[in-house]
Amino acid sequence: MAGDYIITGGRPLNGTVRVPAAKNSVLPLLAASLLCSGPVRLCGVPELADVAESLALLRSAGKAALTAS
Repeated sequence: MAGDYIITGGRPLNGTVRVPAAKNSVLPLLAASLLCSGPVRLCGVPELADVAESLALLRSAGKAALTAS
């Protein structure tokens, strides 16, 4: 299972993961952010129409989605 993380235990996870900035990795991360109770910061996100549409969907779901230039 190369590249897979299997996590067991009762303690909450905390930390940072560096993921290459590509549309195919950013879109699932944006969707997964809906499952987080706290803020999620994604750096190096490409400025693409698909990303902008995903951010609009997050906003329509009541989430704050900000972009920094």
